Amino acid sequence: MRIAVAGNQWITRYLLDELGSHGLAPALIVNMPPERSSAISGYIDLAETAARVGAEIYRPDKYSLKSQVDQAALQERGIDLLLVFGWQRLIPGWFINSCRIGAYGVHGGPELPPRCRGRAVFNWAILLGYDRFHMYAFELNEGVDEGNIVGLETFDILPEDDVLTLYHKNCVVSTRLFLDIASAAAKGEVRGTPQANEGATYLPKRAPENGGISWAQPAKRVVDLVRALAPPYPGAFTDCGDARIFIQRAQLFDTRIAYEGEPGTIVDVFPNGHFVVIASDASVYVREWTVASNFRPQKNARFDLISGVSLPDPVM
Repeated sequence: MRIAVAGNQWITRYLLDELGSHGLAPALIVNMPPERSSAISGYIDLAETAARVGAEIYRPDKYSLKSQVDQAALQERGIDLLLVFGWQRLIPGWFINSCRIGAYGVHGGPELPPRCRGRAVFNWAILLGYDRFHMYAFELNEGVDEGNIVGLETFDILPEDDVLTLYHKNCVVSTRLFLDIASAAAKGEVRGTPQANEGATYLPKRAPENGGISWAQPAKRVVDLVRALAPPYPGAFTDCGDARIFIQRAQLFDTRIAYEGEPGTIVDVFPNGHFVVIASDASVYVREWTVASNFRPQKNARFDLISGVSLPDPVM
């Protein structure tokens, strides 16, 4: 069985290593060339991984794979099973149809499918305060996350989680789903359950300008935005004059210690540089932050009440 893996991120490398350790090393890795990395979020060059697991690496002409060069090159590889993890583009129908056994990807959301198709699912799940996430493996088709489901697992979103820990949980759960698919495919036993399209929802993409903080919102909502945009993202941001402060780590400060002031006001600054800001209902303790200018937190300084361009909450 000739397995191919398409991906461009560190989560792809995790999958490749696990496949190799289970005797299912791929014959081919589809990975964009390093010179195209600036346009790919979280890009990683998988050449070293390919050499380690004994796989050929193919560098596509186009990220969309919609070129005659890519079509000819990949069809002649004779792929049986395609696993897509960390690719961030739809796979064209000709590639799906050329795989003898099939092509599979993963998707998920805090609500069960067919809800939560689309983009930024981990960010939205944290931002909107969910405590669970459903990850499913599905047969690829030319639609968006709508193929037959072949496996589903659920994991926690804990109060201490941020977007990075969700990516790590995604690695573990998705890789287990892919291993199940590869093992079943070797026996000709992969079976899918059709998704209903009725009731499907689609989450919108989040752009960097959508990471601005509104101090007019409750403190928990501010903290959840920070968790949702923690590293590897640059962080939620707030403006003070010409300075833009990116906050990578924050938490609710206290429900009993009261401060007076307007939302967005820095009401306490500690010797280690941590500071406290008032939101609409409580205070937020800022633990980690970066700024390009010479801004220093000072008591009674005011952040803009709203920074950036906010998005309406989607229907999940």
